[in-house]
Amino acid sequence: MLVLLNRKISPSYHSEFMAFLQWVMTGGKAAYIHLHSFDSAALKADRFDEVRQTLSNSTDKVVVLSTYATMGEGKNPDYDVKLAEDRQQLIWVGGGPEPEHANTDIDTLYLEKPSHQLLNDEDYQTNQLLQLHQIMSLQNCGSISPDDGRVWTRRFLVENNHKDNLKRYYNTDDYLCVIQKVLEQAIGRSARTAFKRARIQVMVDEGVVKALALDERQEDILSLEYAALRDRAVAIYGDDSSANRKTLPVKNRARLYTADTLSLIQELMRGFHGRSPQGSIEPWEALRKQLLQQPVVAAPTGFFPRLYINTPTTVGYQFSGNLENDSGLLTSDRNLHFFDDIHANRWISENESGLPELMQHPVVKRHFQAHGFATHWPQGHWMMNPGAFFNLYKGALGEEGIIAVLSHAGFVVEPMPVDVYEQFDFLIRLEPQGKAIAVDAKHWSSPGDIDNHQLKAQQLKELHGVEHFAYINLFGSAASSCRRLDHTFVTSEHRASPVLEVAGLVEKSSGSTLAHNLMELQLWSGDLV
Repeated sequence: MLVLLNRKISPSYHSEFMAFLQWVMTGGKAAYIHLHSFDSAALKADRFDEVRQTLSNSTDKVVVLSTYATMGEGKNPDYDVKLAEDRQQLIWVGGGPEPEHANTDIDTLYLEKPSHQLLNDEDYQTNQLLQLHQIMSLQNCGSISPDDGRVWTRRFLVENNHKDNLKRYYNTDDYLCVIQKVLEQAIGRSARTAFKRARIQVMVDEGVVKALALDERQEDILSLEYAALRDRAVAIYGDDSSANRKTLPVKNRARLYTADTLSLIQELMRGFHGRSPQGSIEPWEALRKQLLQQPVVAAPTGFFPRLYINTPTTVGYQFSGNLENDSGLLTSDRNLHFFDDIHANRWISENESGLPELMQHPVVKRHFQAHGFATHWPQGHWMMNPGAFFNLYKGALGEEGIIAVLSHAGFVVEPMPVDVYEQFDFLIRLEPQGKAIAVDAKHWSSPGDIDNHQLKAQQLKELHGVEHFAYINLFGSAASSCRRLDHTFVTSEHRASPVLEVAGLVEKSSGSTLAHNLMELQLWSGDLV
């Protein structure tokens, strides 16, 4: 019998306990049970060979007390079978003919509930890094939410209490997975030979029943002994098919990936004003291009895989929360909810993006096809997260749709200069040498607010001589019209007004060009010459 524990039983320090244990196992009668305790030092000294000799040359009972860590160092508890009496009790389960020489495994296991699976270190700085790494790993795999990770980190930095860390860890799904892994490895260590006893006994602590019952892996990848133990645990604990248990890690990762995307957007936008703005512009353009080409993926790949989250359906998903690009917002402040949460009341889908309506416009569709942009969302469960959808993708759709219409109408489209990259979306000219007009492309369902116009306009005028600005919305209606404005957004009677507001270039229901708005833009641009 092999007894695997979390702590070492020392023959010198626990001699009375071992004597009592042996007395209990023999019923107080003459001892035919050999009791041993092994640590890694004993294994390295080959003392386990003494146990093998006893098993090979007698039918006495042997009980070995050890730890998971000790047996995990590679020592398999199998032994040569030399007695004919012992050999007759074994069953050959291997392939091919039964060999003359036989060796077999132990026939009885007792497994304590694995504990202390969260690593720590006596060195203060090493322990700090170790604990933070483990908390971040649990957060990344979805075992804890970003909010839980933040609370845990603050508590750890203040108190540095390992017992509290263990208590928190024991409440995670990751701990259940660790129990499954440790038990499977322990059972596998004692099931290496093809000669078996007719009856193999595996005893475990009651505390591991839940973890075993929740192991949903396919039986054909498990050992027979472990699979039988799991089946017994399911019979005791029941089949827990709780949807919340299965979806909670998915929701936690959705929160984390959304927050990470928003943080990346903030970082890149700050970089536009740094010493090397091109270092932020290039990844920004790469993100934008990736989303336009791959709004849905079969599996997360590409420059930034966390743009995508695993969704329950392929038609879209619900969420709620704060997506503002505010560097002062923590993940917990965003109050993000996903999928079937009661607060998740906003939809993210292809229809919500406006792409189907946009693809009704033949010019825009050809533009998308020419640039390799997706003209529809493919079926798949990995969709862009809310931060990517609202803060990158919808804006990119608006820009590309407007660029396609304006280019087809004869406008020359140019990228923004690097030093004012974020101020507007692009420049247009009615003719190659004409006056430059800075365009802010919008993808609103209704007119939106415009921030800091006068400051941005002044900067473009000083740095690049740009004096005219157009705010162009992608979608509009036949009843919409354009407004010529001054820099305070008051209607201007001057034909060469500095600002033009275009209420829409594409009629949403039909996908046709709003010719009267496009013509007004052309007339206004001509008046600037």
